[in-house]
Amino acid sequence: MVVDANKLIAAFLKNGLIRRIIVLSGIKLYTIEQVLKEVNEHKDELLVKAGIDERVYNLITGGHTIAPYRCGRGAVGNGCCR
Repeated sequence: MVVDANKLIAAFLKNGLIRRIIVLSGIKLYTIEQVLKEVNEHKDELLVKAGIDERVYNLITGGHTIAPYRCGRGAVGNGCCR
């Protein structure tokens, strides 16, 4: 399942359905590499604004849960799938 930036940010900001799906469902989620990069670049800000600790951050972004989406020719977001 592919998750967009809005849903990923929502998982940080509110302890609601989106976070539970991401953390507890066991479904492998994918997003473009740029989204993961942006989330990691703003990690400290997200921790403060969301009022979460490193453990919750890692549960949401853990590689076993959310991974870069790649098409058969390369990573989406680099123009390969246009």
